[in-house]
Amino acid sequence: MPNPEPSPVPNPDRVPYSEHRRAHPGPIMGGPGNKSPVVSFQEAVERSDPAGLVPWPVQRGCAWLAAHGLQTEGIFRIPGSAKITKQWVSRMNTDPEFDLAPPSAEFTVPSVASLVVRFLMGQPSAWWSGGTGGDAGSIVHDAGRIAMALRAGEDRAASLAEARGFVEGLAPSVRETLRTVAGLMHLIAQNEEVTLMTAPKLAMCVGSTVGPLAEVLFEEYEYLFEGSMAQPNALG
Repeated sequence: MPNPEPSPVPNPDRVPYSEHRRAHPGPIMGGPGNKSPVVSFQEAVERSDPAGLVPWPVQRGCAWLAAHGLQTEGIFRIPGSAKITKQWVSRMNTDPEFDLAPPSAEFTVPSVASLVVRFLMGQPSAWWSGGTGGDAGSIVHDAGRIAMALRAGEDRAASLAEARGFVEGLAPSVRETLRTVAGLMHLIAQNEEVTLMTAPKLAMCVGSTVGPLAEVLFEEYEYLFEGSMAQPNALG
């Protein structure tokens, strides 16, 4: 089963989040469009994850939604409160003790989902292509080419194997962040009878934030991220 919890990579010193934040101050997330202030993906990771892999809004947001959102119809399709998410961003950027509380009138599934999407949308275009030491344009091109081959119905097994190699070649922080997002989306799609959300529908809602391979990342989560030896879904 997908695990959208914080990255399984151990934190050898077991540094609590609040302690880590006090030692690494600074905003985790900028304002609308990441314009005020501008916070890079790597800055967000370094400031908010003691393991240095998954930024707090994705890490905690996806874990919260996995715990409380899988019975919600239309999750990620219904927007949350812009006012509340703005308040959360301000608190997250300044209060080391801030966390997402259990569901309430303030902490709702749509608003937590909006926080995750807002963080990813606020990052520079194709943030997931960075950190590898390679040319970002070439990495984006490769992802698009694989996605086009899958849509065209070419040798799916070969294309998925190439997609798996692509994922494995990403920087660890990017790969683990994508794994966290894709794991949650896979869980939501598996519960389609309740959520009414499939991988293609979720890709339409949030795909622009995770790149051209969004749909296949959500559908083929185990094969692409978990090292499963099972064959990918050959029927698509």
